[in-house]
Amino acid sequence: MAIVTPNRASKVDRTRVAHAPPAAAAEGNRLVITGIPLGRVARLAALFWFAFAVLVIAAAAIAMRLLVTFGVISGVDKSIASLTGLRSFHLFSGRLFVLTAAVVIVGAAVATLLTVGSVALLNCLSSMFGGIEVRYRDSNSVSTAANVDRRVSRRTPDRRRSSTG
Repeated sequence: MAIVTPNRASKVDRTRVAHAPPAAAAEGNRLVITGIPLGRVARLAALFWFAFAVLVIAAAAIAMRLLVTFGVISGVDKSIASLTGLRSFHLFSGRLFVLTAAVVIVGAAVATLLTVGSVALLNCLSSMFGGIEVRYRDSNSVSTAANVDRRVSRRTPDRRRSSTG
């Protein structure tokens, strides 16, 4: 049974996976994935990488603000100005922060494109070689596997009856 994606699979295939027979459930269910929708991957990757970019930019802003607050940046400015012979030198300017933010955002965009490209390559390879086989065992289907003809109780052996009845 090959399922491309939940959207592309027929209703019969989705029902077949959702309601596997109990005998097959004891051994584990088999699902073959032959494609992952690139639109969903792109949305999720963009969300992840741009959220990561926001965190990195915020961390850089906090770190630079702490360095300015404790006077580290002004000390570095004075040292560089005295070494180079300049009258004034400013290490932390708005341009440096904007450049850092731009590099991080471009990096997030490149990472998103690489993620989507990797999934596209995975889709090509899985369609050429017949898909990726995933075997899984559902805890609900395993417990009902021994109860095919409903003769075995579902009650666990360590449950005790109450004294009231």
